[in-house]
Amino acid sequence: MSTSSRVVTVRDRLVTLLSGALPDTFVTRAFNPDQQRDEVVMLGDVRNGRHEIPTMRAGRKSRDESFDVEVLVLVQRSGEDSGPAESRAMDLMAELEDVLAEDPTLSLGDPTLRATLAEFDLRVGADGHRTWSVYMTVVVHVEVRLT
Repeated sequence: MSTSSRVVTVRDRLVTLLSGALPDTFVTRAFNPDQQRDEVVMLGDVRNGRHEIPTMRAGRKSRDESFDVEVLVLVQRSGEDSGPAESRAMDLMAELEDVLAEDPTLSLGDPTLRATLAEFDLRVGADGHRTWSVYMTVVVHVEVRLT
């Protein structure tokens, strides 16, 4: 069990696990315009962070922490339509889903930690020169007991 927020630890671990699962895709903690690629998986914002105290007692209290980590997927492909880019973005999300299904504790040694895929959004655009961009936001929901 941990005593402080697990946000940074979970973000670090997601980058490590996704880098291993996606060796041909650029995986990073944050957007860097100097590192443009045709496929990028990067961490986005942390949303909906909460600490709840399940029982009141004197002294340091256990807290149930929950938060959402955005995982952003960007895929660019040339072609007649956006189908190949959309398919690849969905494949990358499936890899993330597999990582979470294989070990929802993210191999962090904390049996109270659970990370699950919560939701996703998909946006498609084109540059007018037959290059299609797919931008997907995948939300990973995390719950953990802090002591």
